[in-house]
Amino acid sequence: MGKRPNVVCFISDDTDFSLIGAYGSKIKTPNIDSIAEEGVKFENMHCASSVCTASRYSYLTGQYVGRCEDEYFLKSNPADEPYNVHWNAVVNENMWSLGRVMSENGYQTGYVGKWHTGWPMKYLPLPELDPDSDPDDPEVDAKLKEFQQVLVERVKKDGGFQYAASITWDNNEAFPVKKLQHHNLDWMAKGALDFLSNVNTDEPFILYIATTTFHGPPHEKSYEQDVSLTQAGRMDLSGTGMPDRKKIHERLEKYGLPYNHNTVGMIWMDDLVGVLLNKLKEMGVEDNTIFFWNTDHNTEPGKGTCYYAGTHIPMLMKWPGKIEPKTVCHARVQNIDFLPTLFDACNIVPPKEMKLDGKSMLPVLFGREKELHEELYFEFGWARAVLWKNWKYIALRYPKTIIEKMKSGELKEAPNHINIRMQPQMNIAIEHYPGYFDGDELYNLDEDPEEKRNLAFNDAYKDIIDIMRKKLKKYTDSFKHPFPIEENDFYRTELFKKLVEETKKIGTDYIEWWPKAAGI
Repeated sequence: MGKRPNVVCFISDDTDFSLIGAYGSKIKTPNIDSIAEEGVKFENMHCASSVCTASRYSYLTGQYVGRCEDEYFLKSNPADEPYNVHWNAVVNENMWSLGRVMSENGYQTGYVGKWHTGWPMKYLPLPELDPDSDPDDPEVDAKLKEFQQVLVERVKKDGGFQYAASITWDNNEAFPVKKLQHHNLDWMAKGALDFLSNVNTDEPFILYIATTTFHGPPHEKSYEQDVSLTQAGRMDLSGTGMPDRKKIHERLEKYGLPYNHNTVGMIWMDDLVGVLLNKLKEMGVEDNTIFFWNTDHNTEPGKGTCYYAGTHIPMLMKWPGKIEPKTVCHARVQNIDFLPTLFDACNIVPPKEMKLDGKSMLPVLFGREKELHEELYFEFGWARAVLWKNWKYIALRYPKTIIEKMKSGELKEAPNHINIRMQPQMNIAIEHYPGYFDGDELYNLDEDPEEKRNLAFNDAYKDIIDIMRKKLKKYTDSFKHPFPIEENDFYRTELFKKLVEETKKIGTDYIEWWPKAAGI
């Protein structure tokens, strides 16, 4: 057996195809694009659940969220009802996950950036910070450093990583100090470089770096902040190799691009990828390092749903000497396959008690197989879905307790798929997808890729519905929580239709805040 490969996993946030040069964007992303040039571009990559926490759980565990055994997930999901997937998946110290397995198998393991797979911050032993705190106050700076250290130790403990730095526990908007609720990729660059500068290159290592871009807040506003101001206190970031922020306007003008959330965020992220690639060259390990660039999920209108626009995501990967440059993979793969692929590439046999839902992608990447999966399974909220050939089937099954509350009048509107009222992503999806509240949905993706025309109630497709339900049942039966395959008659009643209309009326005005696409 030869020397085992090093691995860099770069996970972006809320990133769709239109932002990446390798997929046709006008935004210049030469460093990210180089991964496709030197490796493989995936055309049919999907996430199993299309929000941050749930998707990241699958990347780190190789499992569907429905397998989660953490107390936080279980306490909100009664054992006798369908489980509800949203921002409730937790990776903890009692689970076999990426960091723990790689560490146990001789890898030097590092985690940098957004975690978002832990308990909410209010449950952690963190120092109290006032929203209006001044980061330049020495006492506040000391608290920030203490705050960060708690998060670092928690990621190391729960994720099984030997090193952690520049940790953003949640989205930036959730950070307790208002003046620090912004992105800082230069800070993440420092965390990554500190890890890489201290690894023993005679032994394999893995760096998992997760950025907060492209999630809000607006990137152009964050880019204008003092670079030395971080959520871990003031620090000198001059040695990271990140370009001078003052020159962003010159770069955009050269490219003929506007200065906005999309352009600034993508160039900033590309610069960070460039820093990592340059560091690997400097270390002399580039030729023996697998580099992944991928994202957690796609954006609105599909984010927070089982619809194709939310689950279909970009991914790039290079492995010098193993994967042919400019390869394009058309096979359907999923983020549950990410961890099995790493194990396969690194010659690691996972623990027997570790449940992996995915498969190694190497057989399709090396040309030994054409397809990896006969179908793909998705879950979000109380919705479950299966994708087979050109058919997509989605089943929404409210728990009986929710249906009774609607019947009794306790609920005055139809809950969205996660029953968290006024969630922007849900309201956008409700407005965009006519079948959002249907118990059964069936789409022919060849003819209706936007999933606008629900065929589930057309008798001509009864046989397809039967096939899709059986395929879905194969997955849902593998979980401890029940999931009714047959649709409840309540979804067809006039009462439910009225409740749906009330939900739509309430939500329409609420999505005005959502930043419009840059038109690039």
